[in-house]
Amino acid sequence: MIHKRLLLGASVLALNLAPSIVPSAQAASCLSTSGGTVLANLDCVNWTGGDLIVNSGVTLSGASNPGVSISGASAGLLANNGTIAASGATVFSAVSVGPNATITGITNGSTGLISSGSTGISASSASIGTITNNGTIRAGSAGVSLNGTANVSNINNTGTIVAPTAISTNTNASLGAITNSGTIAGNISNNGTTGMTISGGDSSSSYGLFTGESGGSVSSNVGSISHNNADLTFNSGFIWLNNNVNVTGHKVQVNNATIKLSNSISITGDYTQTGGGLVSSITSGSHGALDVSGQANISNTTLVLQGSNLQVGDTYTIVSVGDESGDTSITSISVTGTNGLTATTTENNGGNLVVKLTADSSGSGKYSPVGQATGGVASSLGSVLDKLNGETTPQAQAFQSNVLAVIDSLPTEQQKGAAIKQLAPANAANTLQMSAQATSIVLGAVDAHQQLVMGGDGGAYAGTGKAAGNDTAHSALWGQFLGGSSHLAGSSDNDGFTSKSFGLTSGFDHLITPNLLGGVALSWLRSWTDGSNDSSGSTQRLDSYQLTAYSTYRLGRLALDGQAGMGWNHFDQKRNVSFLGQTASADYDGQQYMARARAGYDFSVGANTTLTPFASLRWIHARNESYDETGAGSANLSVDAQNSDVVTQELGTRAQWQFDTAYGMLTPEISAAWVHDYTDSAQTSTGQIGGAAYSVETEGLPSDGVHIGAALSLAATDSTDIRLEYDGELRPGYQSQTATLKASWNF
Repeated sequence: MIHKRLLLGASVLALNLAPSIVPSAQAASCLSTSGGTVLANLDCVNWTGGDLIVNSGVTLSGASNPGVSISGASAGLLANNGTIAASGATVFSAVSVGPNATITGITNGSTGLISSGSTGISASSASIGTITNNGTIRAGSAGVSLNGTANVSNINNTGTIVAPTAISTNTNASLGAITNSGTIAGNISNNGTTGMTISGGDSSSSYGLFTGESGGSVSSNVGSISHNNADLTFNSGFIWLNNNVNVTGHKVQVNNATIKLSNSISITGDYTQTGGGLVSSITSGSHGALDVSGQANISNTTLVLQGSNLQVGDTYTIVSVGDESGDTSITSISVTGTNGLTATTTENNGGNLVVKLTADSSGSGKYSPVGQATGGVASSLGSVLDKLNGETTPQAQAFQSNVLAVIDSLPTEQQKGAAIKQLAPANAANTLQMSAQATSIVLGAVDAHQQLVMGGDGGAYAGTGKAAGNDTAHSALWGQFLGGSSHLAGSSDNDGFTSKSFGLTSGFDHLITPNLLGGVALSWLRSWTDGSNDSSGSTQRLDSYQLTAYSTYRLGRLALDGQAGMGWNHFDQKRNVSFLGQTASADYDGQQYMARARAGYDFSVGANTTLTPFASLRWIHARNESYDETGAGSANLSVDAQNSDVVTQELGTRAQWQFDTAYGMLTPEISAAWVHDYTDSAQTSTGQIGGAAYSVETEGLPSDGVHIGAALSLAATDSTDIRLEYDGELRPGYQSQTATLKASWNF
């Protein structure tokens, strides 16, 4: 007796779980914890170590204490996704750290609320790594208050901090940097001797707003920044400044930030800007400006004026100074919101920066000449941008502020042209080419199978039907691995791409009569495409599922092949808008339909060689559904559905040799054909950008090319065949290669 034993290996999974705070009833006094996860409501928590996590839906409400407090200890991260409050108390902080405490940081999640009638977060002679606010910090006195020798490395805000004083530090406290892409509503007071650095959002669609407690951007909402003991630095990013700044005895230093102004903002002290930009928003009642009490020095800076219905001859003082010894020099100036205008700058009374609106001398708009000089899709898109620049709809004005103003700030015409090209939709010709290539790869695999199994005396159905009890096998099941790549070189009219593909095809066919084969194949193919030139960083992923019916009729040396099929495609697409630092994403579906006919005639050349001239005609119809992009703010596109029809011929010759070997019948072959498209390769893409309709045309592949192929087949047994095949298509500026590995079983 033979005994078989099945051994199952066992493993141990160890989970290190932090303690959970789950009181059965609301605590009468503060609960002390060394960290863990708060799962239910509490009066308050005295935190003594570890990480403390407050779950969404949980409220820590200190009626006569801070919601969370830590003193004289070292702890980890406080992560709040619920509510931490000092309810009913105007003298307690929602979160109190210190004295003599050190914590890794505080993170207030997007669902988090830190609230107090006094202070949101207070630190007294304590150390906090980073305060990250993605939710809301609301307080009756101060949002974040640093006292004694407290220090905080960074405050990163994407949410809202709102209080009469949003952020304050006393004389001995220090705050390293503030990065704000949300709203900080309330005064900022830095009484420390360490200079503070402020940065804004990472794109023009995410300006960090600094304003008064009421949170708006009109003149009645202006707040203040007090920073009297050191220089204040605006380092980088996009900053909407709606706070007056007091740096008496010191200066405001702007490194590479873009400062947006919607009101007259006073700078008490000096002002120096050595990069970035100034954006002045102009309305009927006011315009953005700086009123500097001291000296202003501005260099390497762009200026953008934003406003609708502006008039030629209007003048605006953008920077006024008390000390005339400075120098204000603007690198470039542009006007958005009113088409057909430009501006000139002058210095008046020494250091004041004054601009005057003038008519665009070209008479053809601002962006059209740049687009035409750039070529390609930029040629037609430039006029669309000129139209948008004169629109007054909210969507158009947002586009002017967030997109056109950034294009205007680019230093060279070449960079502006590249930016216009990046606003165009993903290359329609290349996208539809991906569908066509996926179909071609599958058709090539099916066609090669038909040639192999119905290839005259050497065909897979010839003389191998022992299992069927007659001269031929009746059915075959086959499978094939697919792999390929393609490359289109970019040009001034069209960006290029590189694509890679991998997939599987499997099929079943049956010999209906000795001369007629019928079958069906199911295929899946995935392709990845990376754009080049100005489309560098843009990607597409295609999943294509195809069903193909095929048939071959053979009459002596004449073979007639046919295929018909359909496919469903899914695209996952990312369009890089590098000049905005954003990526527009979209996913959408498509379909394709195809038909192909081929005729070939075999000529015997010697005992083992066959020469087969052939001709084929192929039709492919591809449709991509409409889609709306996300992720790029005002630069997102709405793209209409696209349709394409391609009719392609091939005229060529195939040579095949057969050799008996110890391993079976070995059949090498080579082929070459002329490829010609009878349809126009140009594709038109339509849709909307910034609320305006656009239509751009892109060129597809050149009409003529060469198709080359090589293959090696081995009939290892009466029922098994293995085949390795290479196909290449060469057109001017375009190369495509496909490799396939196939196995079939005849029965």
